Amino acid sequence: ILVGLAVSGVPAAMLEFFSIFFPFYPVHFATAGCFLMGVAAGLVFAIIRRIDMKSAARYMDSFGLGERVLTAYENLHRPEEIYALQRTDTISHVKEQEENLKVRICPPGRHFTAFALSVCMVLLFALIPSQAKDTARERHEVTLEAKEQEKELEKELSNLKKADTSSLTREQKQALKELQESLKLSMEALKTVKSKE
Repeated sequence: ILVGLAVSGVPAAMLEFFSIFFPFYPVHFATAGCFLMGVAAGLVFAIIRRIDMKSAARYMDSFGLGERVLTAYENLHRPEEIYALQRTDTISHVKEQEENLKVRICPPGRHFTAFALSVCMVLLFALIPSQAKDTARERHEVTLEAKEQEKELEKELSNLKKADTSSLTREQKQALKELQESLKLSMEALKTVKSKE
């Protein structure tokens, strides 16, 4: 997982770097998505590459036990006396080497360093102020405001359609129709709005 996070920090940092020059409002969400994908990739890799008993026996033999543990494991279910003696010999050698048998639980320091560097790069690029970031923020605010205005116009248009027009004159009905068309055009214009102006 740590390696996945360190690797996913590279595209995340690139996204944050490009957001300094090009307006891209959801850059922080995209960055978080990169890190989530890194965690998912790390989990999948950990499940695929999980250690089985044979690999664990080989690892124990690497401490100077000369393939005793692996042989004992492979012949674990064989009842013959020779294999029982071999298992007894392995146990005695393991007890002799017990102080030297150290299983590494924490990931290597270079993985922590790579992860810390990628996070620092992402934070550095994320915190650099720029005109593009301001533009992206402004466009997002304008888009949200435009959606609110669009809802209000829809409500007004709905109220105009429901209005009783039986008592209106022909000119008033024509003016009402023009007003409805104008509101529809305004709603269409709000969908493509880019700035407050």
